[in-house]
Amino acid sequence: MKKLIASLIAAATALGSSAALAQHMSAEEILSRINKQDESIRRERGDGRSPRIVGGGSVREAAKPAAGEATVAAAPRPSAPPASAASASAAPVIQAATGGGLDDLPVLSEDKRIDLVIFFEFDSAFIKPTSQPQLAALCAALQNARGDIRYSVVGHTDASGSELYNLDLSQRRADEVKRHLIDECGVDRRRLRAIGAGEARLQAGVPATDERQRRVEIILDS
Repeated sequence: MKKLIASLIAAATALGSSAALAQHMSAEEILSRINKQDESIRRERGDGRSPRIVGGGSVREAAKPAAGEATVAAAPRPSAPPASAASASAAPVIQAATGGGLDDLPVLSEDKRIDLVIFFEFDSAFIKPTSQPQLAALCAALQNARGDIRYSVVGHTDASGSELYNLDLSQRRADEVKRHLIDECGVDRRRLRAIGAGEARLQAGVPATDERQRRVEIILDS
């Protein structure tokens, strides 16, 4: 009996830890973090105006999130390491594709981070149907945020495979999420840019090859 109780306690603890790492992010939560990022940018600029929240903070859901759909509540991550010779050779590709790279993107605190798990087919940029509810929540949040905000859609991979391959895969996945937001959500393409980070910004406290490293981050452009 003691062994059974100990096993149940261990299982409950493990489940609690997993839930803490993988909570679903609703449209309201995404919008709240968009506004926190926006407010932080305005403070840095010396612009005292508060961000406008459409509908008094209420979000019209584009679709009902499916039960069990999860996103990663990421641990604080270190700044991107110095570029290696391989990643440096790929940098001009990123610059040409997005007009910018990782250098101008902040590493956000937990309360401002919009770090979403978007499931793709293996070794592909095709978004799995199971991720549609999370994309719908993101869509609803962007539709209810201030209309002049610009966003970086940043694709991340785990550390499996080569750096150059992961960089290319993450760029294609970020491009696909951007395309979805434009074509399916109606976001003005001029307000979005897609950036592939590859494995340059792995989450701290999560194994480098863990699937939770494969995610899409939304960062407001200052």
